[in-house]
Amino acid sequence: MSPAVRKVVTVSDQTPKEPDDGLWSRLRLIEGQPLDARAVAYSALHGDLSRKLESVPRTDSARAQTRPTASDG
Repeated sequence: MSPAVRKVVTVSDQTPKEPDDGLWSRLRLIEGQPLDARAVAYSALHGDLSRKLESVPRTDSARAQTRPTASDG
């Protein structure tokens, strides 16, 4: 009988080096800008990510865990 050869799979083998959703390149672009432009760009990114997050349907348990804010009425 020959010994079995095992390949050890690590997390780094399974994780891409850079995200492929455009966020990574957008962050690199922002970081290359002057400070005042970075602030505006990060604010725009925050708005985009917030809208994306809010567009995802919530489960009933997630709705029950959120608390109303003053703007909710």
